Amino acid sequence: MGRDKFIQILIYLAAALIVIRLFYWQFLAQVSSNTINGVQEVKIPAPRGEIYAKDGFPLAANQQAYLIYALPKEIKKSQQDIAKRLAPHLISEKYSTAGAQISDEEKKQKEEEIKQEESKILQKISQYNLSWVQLARKIKLEIKDKIQALNINGVGFEEDQKRFYPEETMAASFLGFVGSDKFGESTGYFGLEGYYDGQLKGKSGRLGANKDPFGFPILVGKYRPIEPKKGSSLYLTVDRTIQFIVEKRLKESVEKYTAKEGTVIVMDPKSGHILAMASYPTYNPSLYTEFAQSLYKNPAIADTYEPGSTFKLITMSAALDLGVVTPSTKCDV
Repeated sequence: MGRDKFIQILIYLAAALIVIRLFYWQFLAQVSSNTINGVQEVKIPAPRGEIYAKDGFPLAANQQAYLIYALPKEIKKSQQDIAKRLAPHLISEKYSTAGAQISDEEKKQKEEEIKQEESKILQKISQYNLSWVQLARKIKLEIKDKIQALNINGVGFEEDQKRFYPEETMAASFLGFVGSDKFGESTGYFGLEGYYDGQLKGKSGRLGANKDPFGFPILVGKYRPIEPKKGSSLYLTVDRTIQFIVEKRLKESVEKYTAKEGTVIVMDPKSGHILAMASYPTYNPSLYTEFAQSLYKNPAIADTYEPGSTFKLITMSAALDLGVVTPSTKCDV
């Protein structure tokens, strides 16, 4: 092989290596570090819109919450001890909330849940190959304060938001609830939360900075953060007083007559506005995971059927009211 040919091959190889390397930094490395065109982005969730009753009182609102995380590489003490100290605070709110009244059977369930949570935490914080692991999301301020008081090195918090239902079980059947989808994003399910999820959840923002190929910020970068846009709020025609009375009477009636379930709808005959809509048994949207999934649907909407013969009562009532027939009228047909 001639000297010129050898040099030509070397030049081609060097050029190919440079092209491959540029392709890696411009595309592969950018994708793997979740960056686009040199910009590393962080999604900022938008505040969810509230749902208000007729009097302006919120039936569904947002409550400040926290995400708790761990830095496995910074944990110096026994992982078993840390998991044991954290577990009682990260179980269901049904057990972890201060002053919660639970039965003997629920105490056993609580102990079992603590053991399971302890095992999950231990598995996460033992992964030394990870620099950051999420332990729990949407924990209340009181729980966050208790964990913070433990002063555990390698455990931290980030601000989060949690859906809050001030009236607890009231109107749960048509409100629905907010859970997490397969990507961990807050999503409305069932009822108004599910049907109007697109309007309620708003538009997420973006926060980031221009990065060089090594991941360092470019101080003169021109990237501008996009602020999140809060979701739209819903204003209902539901009257809280009527809703409360209906739910109370419905519960009493179902229990008195040992019925399987019951549903009541109260409508303003002049405007068609729904003043109350209740079903029993019901659930607490804030603790929806503690209830059977069969309770999530709204029977007043989901269990409708053709009235058929049962509607004859309405027809006869109208006829009596108009005097077309009397209680003694006989039908020969």
